[in-house]
Amino acid sequence: MGGQAIDDALPMFKIPLDVNGVLATTPRPRGGDWLEDDVRRWGLHGVGIIVSLPVPDLGVPADAAGFIERVHALAGRLCDGASIAVHCRQSVGRSGLLSVSIAIA
Repeated sequence: MGGQAIDDALPMFKIPLDVNGVLATTPRPRGGDWLEDDVRRWGLHGVGIIVSLPVPDLGVPADAAGFIERVHALAGRLCDGASIAVHCRQSVGRSGLLSVSIAIA
C-alpha cells in the first residue's frame, strides 16, 4: 500500500494528491465496544467524512450512475478542503476502487 499508517491502532493511509483536502483509506472500524473509540480517533486525525462503499466483497457497484454521482460529490468536497477516509473490510479492494475514482474525478 502506498503510504505509511498514521496510527497503529486504526491504520489510515493518506493518498498523496495535490488538492486542499486529504484522502485516505482505512480498514473498517472494529465496531462493538470499540466503535466510538475508532470514530473518535478518526476525528483526532482530522477526518470529517467517513465513506463506506455499499458493495459486496469482490463486487462492483450495482448502480453505476449513483456511484459516479457520489464520486463527483466527494471529489468536490476533497477539493474544497475536506478530509475524507474511505473504508471497507481490509482497505485494499472496494476502498481502493472508490479512492482512485475520487482522485481522478
